[in-house]
Amino acid sequence: MSRRIRIAVLLTAAAVVVAGSLALSMASGTGDCPTKNRVCPRLWDPVLCADGVVYDNPCFAVVLCAPKPCVSVED
Repeated sequence: MSRRIRIAVLLTAAAVVVAGSLALSMASGTGDCPTKNRVCPRLWDPVLCADGVVYDNPCFAVVLCAPKPCVSVED
């Protein structure tokens, strides 16, 4: 994978982590996302979901209620 693509993927992943943290901290207690209390491993196994966002791994995609389908992003 070219260096530019790797940098773009890393920047996107960082943005997703920040956005995910904000989304989880702002989530209401009304059950908007039934998996919001799930703890995910900090593994880099990126997936691209239907919303065009690259999530760190499938667990983060589930916790953040990413729209399906999600496909693995190959290195």
